[in-house]
Amino acid sequence: MGSNFSKTARDATGTKAPSTKPGAMARQHVLGSEMGDIKSKDIISASAREAVAPPLVEGSEMADIEAWDAIDAATGDGFCKLLAQLQAIKNDLELFEINAKGSIDSGAIDGVNELNARALKIMSDLESVGIYEQNGITSIAEDVRQELEANFISIKEAFERVGTDERDGITSIAEDVRRELDAKFISIKEALERVRIKAIYSIDVATESRCAKIELVTEENMRKIDTLNEKEYELKRDEMLRVMMKHYAKTLSQVTTSPLNDWVQAPLADIYMPSNLQLMKKDKGSFIKSGTQITEYRNVFLTDGEQSRPTFIQGEAGSGKLTFLAKLIMDWCSAMTTKLVEALPTAETNSADRDSRIKRGHYFKDFTSLKSYMFIFHVTLRESVLEFEIFEMIKHQIIDSIYSKEDRDNAYKLLIQIMKRERCLVLLDGLDEWNGTGGHNLQTLAVSLSQCDMLITTRPWKMSQSKILDSKIDRLLQLEGVNEPFDVSKRLLACRGEYKESKALDNKHSEFKSYVFKNDLYELLVSPMLLSLIVQSWSEGTELKGSRCEIYSLLLESLLKKANSETSEFQRPPFRCFTWTQYIKPNNEHVDRLAEAAFYLFFSDKRENSLVFSITDLKNSNSKLHEQERLDFALKSGILSATRKGSILRSSLAFSFIHKSLHEFLAAYHIARNTHLNLIDDVISGYLHRQKDAYLDISQVFIFLCGLDILGANKLSGIMDEHNNARVKSGFDNNLCGIILTGYMRSCCQCAN
Repeated sequence: MGSNFSKTARDATGTKAPSTKPGAMARQHVLGSEMGDIKSKDIISASAREAVAPPLVEGSEMADIEAWDAIDAATGDGFCKLLAQLQAIKNDLELFEINAKGSIDSGAIDGVNELNARALKIMSDLESVGIYEQNGITSIAEDVRQELEANFISIKEAFERVGTDERDGITSIAEDVRRELDAKFISIKEALERVRIKAIYSIDVATESRCAKIELVTEENMRKIDTLNEKEYELKRDEMLRVMMKHYAKTLSQVTTSPLNDWVQAPLADIYMPSNLQLMKKDKGSFIKSGTQITEYRNVFLTDGEQSRPTFIQGEAGSGKLTFLAKLIMDWCSAMTTKLVEALPTAETNSADRDSRIKRGHYFKDFTSLKSYMFIFHVTLRESVLEFEIFEMIKHQIIDSIYSKEDRDNAYKLLIQIMKRERCLVLLDGLDEWNGTGGHNLQTLAVSLSQCDMLITTRPWKMSQSKILDSKIDRLLQLEGVNEPFDVSKRLLACRGEYKESKALDNKHSEFKSYVFKNDLYELLVSPMLLSLIVQSWSEGTELKGSRCEIYSLLLESLLKKANSETSEFQRPPFRCFTWTQYIKPNNEHVDRLAEAAFYLFFSDKRENSLVFSITDLKNSNSKLHEQERLDFALKSGILSATRKGSILRSSLAFSFIHKSLHEFLAAYHIARNTHLNLIDDVISGYLHRQKDAYLDISQVFIFLCGLDILGANKLSGIMDEHNNARVKSGFDNNLCGIILTGYMRSCCQCAN
């Protein structure tokens, strides 16, 4: 049986017309298919080479688009050639079906029809395949190959039922077709794989280039953004700095000059004199004076990088802790607003300043040490007794005071950035007035705020009771009042504005100095509070007239005010010196317990415990002062002080009254208010009998008693004289006479008042 290829097949494959013999036709068909395959491969390869050529565009996105278009084009060309060749195969099979129709049974015809159907499916699948389904092409081609093998088997079975000649021809043609299709699919698979690999490489190169450009642009933009953010931060930071400095100038540049009247104020620069600040050192479980006076700010703040252990300044009530902090802040403000490091100018209205400016210049003039702090935050702990986070304290006390409600949230965020990035100093004023909520004995800073240094002021008793470990104390300083009391007293007199000429001021100040020495008050002047109290009281003229009882009544008032500011006056004051007082009556019960303890401790047989005593001594003093509520009141008011006793084995507290003279005044007060107890005969007489020369020790108690209760003083002087006569053979002692005479003179002053 003979058959010719169709013209379409010849055109598609590029072969000449085959011979009519089946074998020849098969061989020529194979040759044509191989030529078509080679052409198809060449087309695909050429297209693929064009697809993977480096894109000559600047933008990486254009490179991606062209790469994908190249793959589409390359795949499309290959598909078109494949479709043409498959169409030629289809036409040849149709001619073969016609020529073999007479000799092939229905099974063979069905097989050929199936072959035609599969060829049509191949064309349909190839037409529907896109560039994103390359992997599917290979799978489809493999499926087609396997199904065609199955069809050829069916054809072979059908051929076995026909004649030998026809069967040989059909078998040869079918085998040729199978081999041709296998080769085509393998060629397509390999070509597509090459295109895919090269396209992926092109895309990777283009993507990498684009990513590099994006990273460069992003880094540049981030630098620009960081620069803008940094400038914005600096502007907001500097604005907060300016507002805060104005706040400090408004709240700290004026100080109270009267312990009993907060409305009497004067400029800080007019009255401030450098404090006597002593360095304390560790010794056997406690701190003692090292003998080194601190005169520069750099010696107050250590800069060794250890920010977690704060510096403490301890001082008794009225020793000038708040004033020292206020001066420190104003010096910092001065350093931050000028490039010149020099002392703050003093008001020209204060004529006393000309005499003391030179002396002040030797103390704390190193403003550069303060300038190293970008911010100083001043926190009053008594206003944040329920808080223990310093950041919250600063928010409530400072930020809320200088920013409106609408701006506070942004200010809080800025504050966090400042405390993280800048070197700051946090001043915590009055640890003794803070409760330590939630079991916290010492304020803590978050780790992120470790840039901040801390300076904490307190009274000595709080350092002892708070159980602050020595490892938490970087440096301990003790404030012991002013260096030049008379310089301060002159400045206080000048601030009253009553002396227009310096000569008048000098004369008035000379009178004050005479008054101080006459009444043995100089020791009290080292305390800024007592100094101010004595100056202001003496300046009033009509109130004191030299009465020591009045002076100490006012001192007692100023201390009681610190613990309880409630006011009330006596309708019938128990003593003349209590007239016009306002803080003694509301706290009368506490005063009575303090006086009771003062009396029994003073007249204790253990003379070493009379002025410095333990909690056990308080319990044995027949008073209730050891009860926690009363003891806390005494410590908070400043009437009583507490320090830690040095001991390697154990730590204990040592108590004392703020000043020995106040101790003696309270002991005399207890005698005067308890005449019915016959304390002079039962207690003091026995004390004088057991202690040699004890009348000299109780001389100040006698003088105070003369101003409080002259009858009791008469009785006490008789007992003192009696014990002295038993000791002195001549029966006369100049010292005792001097004590008694002084007491009666004080009494006369009190009566004249």
